[in-house]
Amino acid sequence: MILAIDIGGTSSKFGLVSPGKPEITEYRKLDTPKAVESRGLAGLLEAEIGSYLQRFPDIDGIGMGLPGLLSKDRREILELPNIPQAGRLPILDRLEEKFPGIPLKIENDAKCATLGEFRFGKQENLNNFLLVTLGTGIGSGVIIDGRLFKGACGNGLELGHILVGGERTLEEQIGLPGFLAYAGEQVQAQGGKTVLQQDNLSGKAIFDAATQQDTLALSLFAHLGKLLGEGLVAAVRLLDVTNLLIGGGVSGAFGFIHPSLKESMESHLPPYYTSSLKIRQASLGNDAGLLGAAGLFV
Repeated sequence: MILAIDIGGTSSKFGLVSPGKPEITEYRKLDTPKAVESRGLAGLLEAEIGSYLQRFPDIDGIGMGLPGLLSKDRREILELPNIPQAGRLPILDRLEEKFPGIPLKIENDAKCATLGEFRFGKQENLNNFLLVTLGTGIGSGVIIDGRLFKGACGNGLELGHILVGGERTLEEQIGLPGFLAYAGEQVQAQGGKTVLQQDNLSGKAIFDAATQQDTLALSLFAHLGKLLGEGLVAAVRLLDVTNLLIGGGVSGAFGFIHPSLKESMESHLPPYYTSSLKIRQASLGNDAGLLGAAGLFV
């Protein structure tokens, strides 16, 4: 049995996974900013891992996804953009000292989600694909010939940090904080011609408005899809991968995002790519990160 951990900029998730089975038990979810502010990231992990080990002493290993850059040997956190207070942290040294004898593995959270889709997802015979996770940040991972691509120094394919449409990164524009800031500007410009309210904006509020066919909400998701498509054009050109999966918390709006995403990509790619281009919603939803963290031991 593996203790799987998925640390995100907004929430941190914990759960137990039996090897080879895409089932999560003893699930626990925490507010990341509050937990990190009160205990620090290392303190949070020590407390939660200690609690699980006390209750479930038969845990065989601990797999963890972290939202940022890691050392090539996967022992140290280098930078977590959405948890800046974590700083540079030799996390495996600290946890191994606290919990000797328990195997620990860490990986980038989006790469964990990619592993989760590869090992446990419902897409069959998918040995080459790119996953993009839409949430607080924009994460990405790719499987090439059945293997997780990490890049020369271990942090390849940081799609969210490429420049799109000028001097701002993709994450700055369509990561949840940037997306909501843009939505607020558009709500103000609409002058009341929308059900959206500037003082009550959230991803869910925009999704609910879109399901009511609110014109502004639909245009916001179209804007997101267009920018994401522009970023994915670069990824497809670089990696020659045309199976694309869209995951993460915002991916529930896939139906609203997909038309402009597809149009954006098809208008910038030649038939060599578009003839085999498939853009689908990832199958594991918000469980992908935890299952992929457990999959580090498969």
